[in-house]
Amino acid sequence: EGLPDKASANARISDSGDEDAEGDEDAEGDEVAEVEPPVRVQISLCIYFPENLIDDMVQNSNLYAFQNGKENLALTTKEMKTFLGMNGSRMYWSSEEGLRLDLIANAMPVNRFEQILREPGNVDRLFKIRPVLNALQKTFLSAVNPEEMQSIDEQMIPFKGRLSLKQYIPKKPKPWGVKYGALGMAPDIVMCLCYDIQQKNHKVFSDNLFCTIPLIQVLQQQGTYGTGTCRKNRLQGTQLKLQLQLQTEGRGAYSSVIHMASSCAGQSPSDLAQRWSKKEKEMLNVPRPFAVKLYNQHMGGLDLMDQLVAMYPHRRKNKRWYMRVFFHFLDVTTVNAWHLYRMSGLENKNLLHFKSSVARTLINAGSIQTQRRGRPSTTPPALKRRAVSKPTPEIRFGPGSHWPLLTEAKNKNRCHDAACTRKTKYICMHCLVALCPGCFANFHSR
Repeated sequence: EGLPDKASANARISDSGDEDAEGDEDAEGDEVAEVEPPVRVQISLCIYFPENLIDDMVQNSNLYAFQNGKENLALTTKEMKTFLGMNGSRMYWSSEEGLRLDLIANAMPVNRFEQILREPGNVDRLFKIRPVLNALQKTFLSAVNPEEMQSIDEQMIPFKGRLSLKQYIPKKPKPWGVKYGALGMAPDIVMCLCYDIQQKNHKVFSDNLFCTIPLIQVLQQQGTYGTGTCRKNRLQGTQLKLQLQLQTEGRGAYSSVIHMASSCAGQSPSDLAQRWSKKEKEMLNVPRPFAVKLYNQHMGGLDLMDQLVAMYPHRRKNKRWYMRVFFHFLDVTTVNAWHLYRMSGLENKNLLHFKSSVARTLINAGSIQTQRRGRPSTTPPALKRRAVSKPTPEIRFGPGSHWPLLTEAKNKNRCHDAACTRKTKYICMHCLVALCPGCFANFHSR
């Protein structure tokens, strides 16, 4: 679906933030009630990936493990959040300096991570991914209001394993994989996708895989206008110019024949587009119909989504196709949440920083401490010098028990507030950093 204007998206996130702020104010008295931008990151993701979806994944994973004789899985919601925030690789748990990533290694043991990864969560092959897709479909539709211009296309999920649903399309960047968005008759898919935008004056753009003359006529009867390229065998007796006649009219009329149909745009008002001429080695002004201009402006939505998903994908090798599909849609959900976050008018975050913020939020929300197996050691462990680390913005500016706590430390520590140069024995109960009681308001506000 399309994305709404900036005011609409900002209103949705602001409404969710106000409810959280009021709850914190009642519970903590003088606590600052305003929801800061790092919390908005979590709210943006929760709009598309709700809590009940995670609970359903936990329930089905435990059920599948029990059915296969693994009753000791005992997966929890917090562990699932931590698992989703990780981009797993065994080197993150390495003991070698430069390879270990403490944020992931300290949140969950590697054996527990791989145990969760081995449990897919359902029984029937088609049922394994259907609950997630149905839940995401509802959240995608309810999170935003569709824009006037909509584009319909298909996507390819890379997969080269053994699967009856796998397709080979040579012209795709990833030719082998699971293609979705085109399962069934193509015009029927367009009708299903346009069911919720009937009689709302929307413009729908599609390529020659979907577009037909009867489809555009039916869409126009339902108050939706279609534009797209058509294949030659779908023109149904339409009178067109011959190729010899188009060649005599020069560049702009004939280079390669492309048939286009539209119920909302025609040839006029035409304009000039600059195109490169191999023969004359220079840019030429070529007349362009208005329908072609409109199609080129609004048809690249799915291609942009593919580009953003491919920038920072989940690098998890897995032979099970439904796990590959699940992590692909997790990337799509993150990109949609990033768009919603940008449209809300908050601080400017690129996709990499937004995705890292989402990962930190999920890991911190579900971090666990697992007790080591075996007999306890008789010798005390060697004391390690703790590195001084700052709390993440999600913890520092987010809601929580930001109250001073007097420690029994022998020596005082430097206050973490930038405007303070004193030492103190007090720490923040939520951030776990040294902080003077008088510096709490300045440290936890921007």
